This record gives sequence, C-alpha cells and structure tokens, in this order.
Amino acid sequence: MAAQIGAVDDEKIATMDRTALMGFVVQSRVDRKEAEEMAASRKKSERPDTARELEIQLEMKKVEMETKKMEMEVKKMEMEAKKVEMETKKMDVELEAKKMETKKIEVDMDIELKKI
Repeated sequence: MAAQIGAVDDEKIATMDRTALMGFVVQSRVDRKEAEEMAASRKKSERPDTARELEIQLEMKKVEMETKKMEMEVKKMEMEAKKVEMETKKMDVELEAKKMETKKIEVDMDIELKKI
C-alpha cells in the first residue's frame, strides 16, 4: 500500500481515519495518473482534445468506481464486525444463564442436604 500512496510512512497511515485514508489513496492515484497523462500528452500532442478529455473522464469514472468498491468493502467489514459482536454478546448471555442455572442447582442441593 505504501508504494501506491508514495512517501507516507506507516505510522501516519495508521493514524488516519478510513475516509481520509481513502481520499488520500484516491488523490495519490489521480495525481499519478495526471502526471502520466501529462507525459503522454507531450508525446502525443497530435491527439485531439476531445480524446484526452474522454480519457480523463474514463479514468475519473474508474477512480470513482474503485472508491465506491472500497466503501462497500468497508461497510461489509463493519457489518461483519457487528455480527461478531452480537454473537459474542449472545454467547455471554448464554454463559451467564448457564452460570445462574448452575448456581440455582447448587442452592437447591444445599436446601435438600439441609432437609436430610
């Protein structure tokens, strides 16, 4: 990932929130693509402006689609995390119920032993 976003160190990436990180990745890709396009335009100056404009629009659409895909992946991961959290809470409640049932059995046994 660091190769894609340039000279940003891992600590800075770790402290960025998801939205800022996604924006940073997208901007770095756009910047890189713009630099590549400028170099290509120097080589192919005979190309009509409309072709370059369409090429830029296509690249922007690709970046937009990739951003949406990344956002969907983030949402999927968040949903999976919530599912795991809910399952953990369910297991905690079940464990607590079993502990209470065990305690009740112990109390009942104590009462029965006192009767004897």
